[in-house]
Amino acid sequence: MDALYDTMQDVPDEVKTHKRYQKLNNYAMKELSEEVEKDAGPIDILVHSLANAPEVKKQLLETSRQGYLQAMSSSSYSFISLVNAFGGKMAPRS
Repeated sequence: MDALYDTMQDVPDEVKTHKRYQKLNNYAMKELSEEVEKDAGPIDILVHSLANAPEVKKQLLETSRQGYLQAMSSSSYSFISLVNAFGGKMAPRS
């Protein structure tokens, strides 16, 4: 999964053709949630645990504004994206 992308349409061509992703499909939130639903059916528990960004190894005061915004996108906004993609696929509460 790549938490920066809500759908595969959001993935830039330079990422799709990067050697890390070339042989992969459906690694954006929406498509991944559809694959999980197809393979496992409704899910009972959804855990969000993510902290990643390109500048994560830098000292705090060396972090650029762009690096900070990328960290917030991948580490915080990804929770909203995750719930949006998987929320409707949760098993009903009993």
